[in-house]
Formats: sequence, C-alpha cells, structure tokens
Amino acid sequence: MIAIIAILAAILFPVFAQAREKARQINCLSNCKQMGTAAVMYIQDYDETFPNAARTTIWYPGPKGNWDNLPNKALGNVAIGNVGNQLLPYIKSNGVFADMSDPTGAGGTSGNTDLDLARGSYFWNSAVGKGCNGTDAAFNPVCPATVNNYGTAPYRLAAIERPANLQLVQDNNILYHSPASTPRWNQMFADGHAKFSKSVDGSCPKNASIQPPRFRNTANPPESWNVEGNCLQFVNGAWTQP
Repeated sequence: MIAIIAILAAILFPVFAQAREKARQINCLSNCKQMGTAAVMYIQDYDETFPNAARTTIWYPGPKGNWDNLPNKALGNVAIGNVGNQLLPYIKSNGVFADMSDPTGAGGTSGNTDLDLARGSYFWNSAVGKGCNGTDAAFNPVCPATVNNYGTAPYRLAAIERPANLQLVQDNNILYHSPASTPRWNQMFADGHAKFSKSVDGSCPKNASIQPPRFRNTANPPESWNVEGNCLQFVNGAWTQP
C-alpha cells in the first residue's frame, strides 16, 4: 500500500507543481492586463499622452508603507515619478502590483529598499514617459532630461507606429515562468493587450548593426518593433526587422 502511494505521489507531485506554476503565470498575466487597461484609461484621460513616469520599477507600498512615501536607500522617495502612483486611480487593488512569483516584492528593488515600506514586482517601459529617441555610442538610451523623476517629454499615442508591438509592463525576471532554454515572460502592450511572450533579446547582439527588438523599444518607442521577432539589423541607414 505504501509503495502504491509513493508511486502515485511521484506521478502527481510534478503535475501539481506545473499546475501551481501555470496558475501563477496566469495571475501575473492578469495583473499585466489590469495595469495595461489602467494605462490605456490614463492615456485617454490625458489627451492621448503616456504617463510621464521616469522610473523603470513599478513601485508599491509594503505592509507598513504608503503610496505617498516609498523610500529607497539609493533613490530617495520613489513615489516621485512612479507610474504605479499614476495608474493607481484606475486600479482597485494594490494586489495588482504584486507578482505571485515575487511575493516579497524584492525583484525590482536592487536590495536598496526596506520591503516593509516599498516593493517592486514589475517593470515599466519608462522610455515612453521620458521621450527616449535612440542610443549613444555605448548603446545607452538617449532621453531628454527628467525633473524630479518625471519625464519632460512623454510620447503621445499617435507617435507610436505599432502600439500592439510596444511593451509597457512586464515581469522583472524572465525566469519566473519559463526555463532559461525557452525564455518567455508576461508583457502588456500599448494597445492594451497582454501576452505570455517569447523572449528573443538574449539571442541578439547589441552593436551598431544588430540590436534586440525589446531593447530597441526601450530606446526609441515610436519604432515599436515586434518583441518576438527577429533581431534588428541596421541597413542602408535605417533599422529593419527581417
């Protein structure tokens, strides 16, 4: 009898583990979708303009914190310029900002935050708020100056060539819901849809003639490349995606 139970356990435990992980992935995708819907509503209310948040981590308060003061040892009060604060009026629950695969909210904090006060589970494409428009010689995004971590040149939706390609919200760790051999992550896009997307950036070099599509979307959002497509190539003075 014990042997039979052991055999059944060996068969069922991996199935249960897969089911739990799938539930976490679906919950995370739902969070991305809700943040995406909130962003679309914000854009509609603010003359088709993206939130002017210049921070990449989407911060939210820990159990002893509050939205007005989200302290970080390196960055100060990250409530200033935080897209979470700007989307909050359109979202009914703080739980939307917490990834089940990152229960302490440490994933986007770089270890500089008291997690009782401030947490970060998702990333925001802050380039849409900062107005980034290319890269420098070291392949760092070139963006207009920010003021108190608010973007001074947020893009309008009309400037985005293909909103369905431009990621706005995503997991902060590509290994949360997939193995390194076949990386995928949850992403929400500028047209409001969310998807468990294949990641190709890791297979694309980053140089003067080849760049990863998701990276390029954080350097020049109006181009809005397919994040699941081929590496970008610089041909005849312009980026293309074969």
